[in-house]
Amino acid sequence: YNDKGLLTTETGFYETPEMGKFQVGIGAQFHFLTLDHNDVHDSKYPSDQDLFLTDTYVKYNASEKLMLQAGRFDVRSIANRIDQQYGEGLYLNYKASDRLEIKAGALTKLAYFYNDFVRDFEAVDDASRLETDDAGDVIYFAEVMTDIGDKIELNPYLYYQEDYIAWYGVDTKLSLKRNETEYGAKLYTYYLDVLIDEPGVD
Repeated sequence: YNDKGLLTTETGFYETPEMGKFQVGIGAQFHFLTLDHNDVHDSKYPSDQDLFLTDTYVKYNASEKLMLQAGRFDVRSIANRIDQQYGEGLYLNYKASDRLEIKAGALTKLAYFYNDFVRDFEAVDDASRLETDDAGDVIYFAEVMTDIGDKIELNPYLYYQEDYIAWYGVDTKLSLKRNETEYGAKLYTYYLDVLIDEPGVD
Protein backbone atom coordinates (compact mmCIF):
# COMPACT_ATOMS: atom_id res chain seq x y z
CA TYR A 1 0.00 0.00 0.00
CA ASN A 2 0.95 3.63 -0.44
CA ASP A 3 -0.96 6.70 0.70
CA LYS A 4 -3.46 6.23 -2.14
CA GLY A 5 -4.18 2.52 -2.13
CA LEU A 6 -2.85 -0.79 -3.41
CA LEU A 7 -0.02 -0.16 -5.87
CA THR A 8 0.96 -2.88 -8.35
CA THR A 9 4.26 -2.93 -10.22
CA GLU A 10 5.08 -4.67 -13.49
CA THR A 11 8.64 -4.92 -14.75
CA GLY A 12 9.92 -5.80 -18.20
CA PHE A 13 13.42 -6.21 -19.62
CA TYR A 14 14.87 -7.20 -22.99
CA GLU A 15 18.44 -7.50 -24.28
CA THR A 16 19.05 -8.03 -27.97
CA PRO A 17 21.19 -10.87 -29.32
CA GLU A 18 24.79 -9.92 -30.07
CA MET A 19 25.20 -8.09 -33.39
CA GLY A 20 28.77 -7.35 -34.41
CA LYS A 21 29.86 -7.51 -30.75
CA PHE A 22 27.14 -5.00 -29.76
CA GLN A 23 23.99 -5.52 -27.70
CA VAL A 24 21.23 -3.15 -26.63
CA GLY A 25 19.23 -3.49 -23.43
CA ILE A 26 15.97 -1.83 -22.43
CA GLY A 27 13.93 -2.19 -19.26
CA ALA A 28 10.81 -0.54 -17.91
CA GLN A 29 8.72 -0.48 -14.77
CA PHE A 30 5.00 0.33 -14.80
CA HIS A 31 3.24 1.35 -11.60
CA PHE A 32 -0.55 1.41 -11.42
CA LEU A 33 -3.14 1.67 -8.68
CA THR A 34 -5.38 -1.41 -8.50
CA LEU A 35 -7.43 -0.49 -5.43
CA ASP A 36 -8.29 3.04 -4.39
CA HIS A 37 -9.06 3.60 -0.69
CA ASN A 38 -11.73 6.09 -1.73
CA ASP A 39 -13.45 3.74 -4.19
CA VAL A 40 -16.19 1.99 -2.19
CA HIS A 41 -17.02 -0.24 -5.17
CA ASP A 42 -13.48 -1.68 -5.36
CA SER A 43 -13.58 -1.21 -9.10
CA LYS A 44 -9.91 -2.27 -9.57
CA TYR A 45 -9.46 0.25 -12.39
CA PRO A 46 -6.14 2.12 -12.29
CA SER A 47 -6.49 5.72 -11.21
CA ASP A 48 -2.78 6.50 -10.90
CA GLN A 49 -0.03 5.20 -13.19
CA ASP A 50 3.54 5.92 -14.12
CA LEU A 51 5.96 4.39 -16.62
CA PHE A 52 9.70 4.53 -15.94
CA LEU A 53 12.56 3.44 -18.19
CA THR A 54 14.96 1.64 -15.85
CA ASP A 55 17.46 0.29 -18.39
CA THR A 56 18.64 1.84 -21.65
CA TYR A 57 22.18 0.82 -22.52
CA VAL A 58 24.59 -0.27 -25.22
CA LYS A 59 26.98 -3.14 -24.48
CA TYR A 60 30.17 -3.87 -26.40
CA ASN A 61 31.60 -7.39 -26.02
CA ALA A 62 35.20 -6.68 -26.96
CA SER A 63 36.27 -10.28 -26.29
CA GLU A 64 35.27 -13.30 -24.26
CA LYS A 65 36.97 -11.65 -21.28
CA LEU A 66 36.24 -7.93 -21.73
CA MET A 67 32.86 -6.14 -21.82
CA LEU A 68 32.07 -2.41 -21.89
CA GLN A 69 28.64 -0.91 -21.19
CA ALA A 70 27.24 2.63 -21.37
CA GLY A 71 23.84 4.03 -20.44
CA ARG A 72 21.36 3.21 -17.66
CA PHE A 73 21.51 -0.21 -16.04
CA ASP A 74 20.99 -2.28 -12.87
CA VAL A 75 23.91 -1.09 -10.77
CA ARG A 76 23.12 -3.13 -7.64
CA SER A 77 24.04 -6.37 -9.44
CA ILE A 78 27.45 -4.85 -10.27
CA ALA A 79 28.39 -2.58 -7.37
CA ASN A 80 26.29 -3.80 -4.46
CA ARG A 81 27.62 -1.20 -2.01
CA ILE A 82 25.58 1.46 -3.82
CA ASP A 83 22.15 1.74 -2.22
CA GLN A 84 20.22 2.74 -5.33
CA GLN A 85 19.04 0.08 -7.77
CA TYR A 86 19.90 1.76 -11.05
CA GLY A 87 22.67 4.01 -12.31
CA GLU A 88 23.65 5.96 -15.41
CA GLY A 89 27.23 5.89 -16.59
CA LEU A 90 29.97 3.58 -17.83
CA TYR A 91 30.85 0.06 -16.72
CA LEU A 92 33.72 -2.31 -17.55
CA ASN A 93 33.91 -6.00 -16.72
CA TYR A 94 37.09 -8.01 -17.24
CA LYS A 95 37.08 -11.71 -16.40
CA ALA A 96 40.68 -12.77 -16.63
CA SER A 97 39.95 -16.32 -15.46
CA ASP A 98 37.57 -18.34 -13.34
CA ARG A 99 39.51 -17.06 -10.33
CA LEU A 100 39.84 -13.37 -11.19
CA GLU A 101 37.18 -10.84 -12.19
CA ILE A 102 37.46 -7.03 -12.25
CA LYS A 103 34.53 -4.61 -12.29
CA ALA A 104 35.00 -0.86 -12.64
CA GLY A 105 32.85 2.09 -13.60
CA ALA A 106 31.76 5.69 -13.26
CA LEU A 107 28.20 6.84 -12.45
CA THR A 108 26.65 10.28 -12.95
CA LYS A 109 23.03 9.51 -12.00
CA LEU A 110 21.20 7.14 -9.63
CA ALA A 111 17.58 6.01 -9.19
CA TYR A 112 15.25 3.99 -6.94
CA PHE A 113 12.34 1.97 -8.35
CA TYR A 114 10.46 0.04 -5.66
CA ASN A 115 6.82 -0.95 -5.26
CA ASP A 116 6.03 1.84 -2.84
CA PHE A 117 8.92 4.24 -3.45
CA VAL A 118 10.24 5.77 -6.66
CA ARG A 119 12.98 8.32 -7.11
CA ASP A 120 13.75 8.77 -10.80
CA PHE A 121 17.25 9.33 -12.15
CA GLU A 122 18.97 12.32 -10.59
CA ALA A 123 22.54 13.58 -10.50
CA VAL A 124 24.82 11.94 -7.92
CA ASP A 125 25.70 15.38 -6.57
CA ASP A 126 22.05 16.41 -6.07
CA ALA A 127 22.11 18.60 -2.93
CA SER A 128 18.62 17.42 -1.87
CA ARG A 129 20.06 13.93 -1.35
CA LEU A 130 23.42 14.84 0.16
CA GLU A 131 24.65 16.99 3.04
CA THR A 132 26.64 19.33 0.81
CA ASP A 133 26.44 21.40 -2.37
CA ASP A 134 30.05 20.67 -3.31
CA ALA A 135 30.13 16.91 -3.92
CA GLY A 136 31.71 15.69 -7.15
CA ASP A 137 29.44 14.90 -10.10
CA VAL A 138 30.82 11.36 -10.63
CA ILE A 139 30.99 8.25 -8.43
CA TYR A 140 33.93 6.00 -9.34
CA PHE A 141 34.00 2.37 -8.26
CA ALA A 142 36.13 -0.74 -8.65
CA GLU A 143 35.67 -4.27 -7.31
CA VAL A 144 37.92 -7.30 -7.69
CA MET A 145 36.76 -10.87 -7.09
CA THR A 146 39.49 -13.46 -6.65
CA ASP A 147 40.29 -16.56 -4.64
CA ILE A 148 43.33 -18.26 -3.20
CA GLY A 149 43.02 -21.98 -3.64
CA ASP A 150 39.63 -23.38 -2.67
CA LYS A 151 39.53 -21.99 0.86
CA ILE A 152 39.88 -18.19 0.62
CA GLU A 153 37.83 -15.72 -1.44
CA LEU A 154 38.82 -12.05 -1.55
CA ASN A 155 36.79 -9.03 -2.71
CA PRO A 156 38.81 -5.77 -2.45
CA TYR A 157 36.90 -2.63 -3.51
CA LEU A 158 37.03 1.14 -3.82
CA TYR A 159 34.26 3.76 -4.10
CA TYR A 160 35.08 7.44 -4.49
CA GLN A 161 33.14 10.68 -4.96
CA GLU A 162 35.16 13.89 -4.89
CA ASP A 163 34.51 16.16 -1.90
CA TYR A 164 32.05 13.65 -0.48
CA ILE A 165 33.33 10.17 0.37
CA ALA A 166 36.10 7.61 -0.11
CA TRP A 167 35.26 4.04 0.88
CA TYR A 168 37.64 1.14 0.44
CA GLY A 169 38.14 -2.25 1.97
CA VAL A 170 38.18 -5.99 1.43
CA ASP A 171 35.65 -8.75 2.11
CA THR A 172 37.23 -12.09 2.99
CA LYS A 173 35.44 -15.44 2.97
CA LEU A 174 37.06 -18.53 4.49
CA SER A 175 35.69 -22.03 3.93
CA LEU A 176 36.75 -25.46 5.09
CA LYS A 177 35.28 -28.87 4.47
CA ARG A 178 35.98 -31.75 6.85
CA ASN A 179 34.25 -35.11 7.02
CA GLU A 180 31.46 -33.93 4.71
CA THR A 181 30.81 -30.94 6.98
CA GLU A 182 31.43 -27.40 5.75
CA TYR A 183 32.72 -24.62 8.02
CA GLY A 184 33.11 -20.99 7.09
CA ALA A 185 33.64 -17.43 8.23
CA LYS A 186 33.38 -13.96 6.71
CA LEU A 187 35.49 -10.94 7.58
CA TYR A 188 34.62 -7.39 6.47
CA THR A 189 37.41 -4.82 6.69
CA TYR A 190 36.95 -1.27 5.41
CA TYR A 191 37.83 2.38 5.86
CA LEU A 192 35.30 5.16 5.27
CA ASP A 193 36.63 8.69 4.79
CA VAL A 194 34.11 11.54 4.73
CA LEU A 195 35.49 14.25 2.43
CA ILE A 196 32.87 16.95 3.01
CA ASP A 197 34.68 20.23 3.65
CA GLU A 198 32.00 22.09 5.59
CA PRO A 199 31.80 23.31 9.21
CA GLY A 200 30.22 20.78 11.54
CA VAL A 201 30.73 17.79 9.20
CA ASP A 202 33.38 15.25 10.26
